[in-house]
Amino acid sequence: MSDDEATGFANRKVNRQLANGLFPFVRFHKAEICTFEAARTLTLPPTPKPAPTLPRAPVNLARPLKTIQQFHEDPRYEGDYSRADFAYAIYAHSNGIDESTIIESILSRDMSKKGNAAA
Repeated sequence: MSDDEATGFANRKVNRQLANGLFPFVRFHKAEICTFEAARTLTLPPTPKPAPTLPRAPVNLARPLKTIQQFHEDPRYEGDYSRADFAYAIYAHSNGIDESTIIESILSRDMSKKGNAAA
C-alpha cells in the first residue's frame, strides 16, 4: 500500500488528546493480515424477531364519499371555490377516485369567469 492509499483513524486515548481538545490522526503504513485466535469462539447475537404488526383497520367502503358540492358549501373555504376544488381533489384522490372523475367534477361548475379553457 502506498502512502497515498494509507488508511488512518483518530487516536482517542485521553492521554493523547491535544490541547485544543482534538485527538491526533494516525495513519497506517503497514498492516499484516492475520486471524484473531479467539474469533473461532465468538458467536453472533441471535437475530431479533420482527415486532408483530397490528392488523390494518378495514376500510369502510360503505360510507358515502363527500361530493364537490359539499366542499363548495363548506364554510371553511369561505365561498372560494378554487380552494374548495383543491381540497376536494386531495380528498377524492386519497379516497381512490380516479383522476378523470375528479377533473370532471371540478369542471362541472361554471368556469366562464376563469377565461377560455383553451388558453
